[in-house]
Amino acid sequence: MNNEAYEFDNLYQEFQPKVFRYFARLVGDDDAQDLAQETMVKVSRGLDSFRGESTVSTWIYRIATNVLRDRFKSASFKRDSATMPLLEDMDSAHDEQVWTGERTRTIEEITIRKEAST
Repeated sequence: MNNEAYEFDNLYQEFQPKVFRYFARLVGDDDAQDLAQETMVKVSRGLDSFRGESTVSTWIYRIATNVLRDRFKSASFKRDSATMPLLEDMDSAHDEQVWTGERTRTIEEITIRKEAST
């Protein structure tokens, strides 16, 4: 599908609520709105360069994940040991589960699971 088929307004309407829910489950509502806004700005700026090598959903999810990674790595983010398992777990997430609204494991649940398996 060519880039002209993707209009930002349509993508925004479809994916902004999904991106917000994704972030809200991971970092809470307070930070989720800022992260979702940043993600959609990056989607808007990068839409012309989207090559269609993946689904648009996968592409947006990757942008969202990178935005979250950047936030975790920023000097202003309060670092603690609970964020490291979350960063590792983000790479193993499946695209089809990201936007469905299914409950994502909390940082505590991820940490407990990793501790129990070692």
